[in-house]
Amino acid sequence: RGVRSGWLMDIIIVGCGKRGATLAEQLTEEEHNITVIDLQESRLTSVTERYDVLGIKGNGATIPVLQNAGADHADLLIAVTQMDELNILSCMVARKLGAQNTIARVRNPEYIDVMPLIKGDSGLSMFINPEQACAEEIARVLRLPSMIKVESFAGGNVDLLEFIVGERSRLKGLELKNLWKINASILVCLVTKKNGDVVIPSGDYQIEEGDRLIIAGKRTEEIKFLSQTGMKTNRVKSMIIVGGGRIGYYLAKMMGETGVHIKIIENDRERCMQLIEEMPGVEIINGDGTDQQLLIEEGVSKVDAFASLTGLDEENIMLSLFVQSASDAKLITKVTHNSFSKVLRMLNIGSTFSPRLVATENILRFVRAMKKSPDSSEVQALFRIADDRAEAVEFLVGEGSGLTEKNISDMNIRDDVILGVIIRKGKIIIPRGMDMLLPGDRVIVITTEKLDSLKDIIR
Repeated sequence: RGVRSGWLMDIIIVGCGKRGATLAEQLTEEEHNITVIDLQESRLTSVTERYDVLGIKGNGATIPVLQNAGADHADLLIAVTQMDELNILSCMVARKLGAQNTIARVRNPEYIDVMPLIKGDSGLSMFINPEQACAEEIARVLRLPSMIKVESFAGGNVDLLEFIVGERSRLKGLELKNLWKINASILVCLVTKKNGDVVIPSGDYQIEEGDRLIIAGKRTEEIKFLSQTGMKTNRVKSMIIVGGGRIGYYLAKMMGETGVHIKIIENDRERCMQLIEEMPGVEIINGDGTDQQLLIEEGVSKVDAFASLTGLDEENIMLSLFVQSASDAKLITKVTHNSFSKVLRMLNIGSTFSPRLVATENILRFVRAMKKSPDSSEVQALFRIADDRAEAVEFLVGEGSGLTEKNISDMNIRDDVILGVIIRKGKIIIPRGMDMLLPGDRVIVITTEKLDSLKDIIR
């Protein structure tokens, strides 16, 4: 499904590194007009040969280069070079030239407190710190360690939870139409089978061992559901992190603030000294996190959670596989390259996270929400789920949607779409056939196709 012409935007990406290339790939799939800027010819060639984009060689913070790229009429400029300062400057100049919106990647932890202060004055629409955003996603999962992934909607009042049905699960063999036997108001929105197939389930669907279910509902109801089906709902109390880089730093700060006892194992002694100074409440160990004996000595068999966050995907995967055999800890594995996704589904390495993909998702969410659709429904939030093969979109229902004040059972909704949750004046509704949408409602839609507007849910 292509994007409607009313949604086409002129977007400039400054920086053709890994993150810039990922953005170019995703945004060309959305069929926007993309121009990329970089100083290195080889990077430009790599991106322009793979994707339908225009490449301009030069410094993306200078007026002539930005003018050549069309910054004066651009809908959005995204600056993702390796230099935070260059990204901020590029956005400021582009705004002065006439760009409607700008996004800067800012990774330095020292700028965390500065960016909110200068955001308005610099003309930034948004700034993104990939490592911090990734740590926030990990922290959400660690609040419910039985989950693979947790996505929040409606200001945190509604969660999409993803988990694997185990051998002894009460859900095994249950048809969805009989889910009422478990006394909790939730909806199973999506199923990923063992073979990787993604299913929008009907009431006759029978849950099997190994299915990855995504459920939606009010947080209290979801916790009740998890508890009644035998899954852990308690938060972690102790954690080992291997890798004291940016993600490890942000994650330790977030989890430490909730009272979790944390150990960070870091090989670089100088980095250890920095961490000791910046996080006095965290236990810092200078050592090789891949040393199995060291992990055992530090109590990996007893902790509630283990995060492998080194700079090497292969190392992180092997670490998680070892810990899986030696501990019942909740596993967190940093995997930068999405090309591993099919293989990772077959491995028991817990929840996988990529700062690059988290940042890209956040930017795509912003892009999708920038313009109103023709039916006046607005995208409030968007998440890629099921290894990017489905989407969960939160729409604000507009007056012109044509879908209001009629029974959901009469709407002729497409087979690849499911209405997950309706949020009405703070009330969470799991929709049934006789329910209706009203103007001002927020509705969470799960689909295996891309939706340009709420109207697209109809056949």
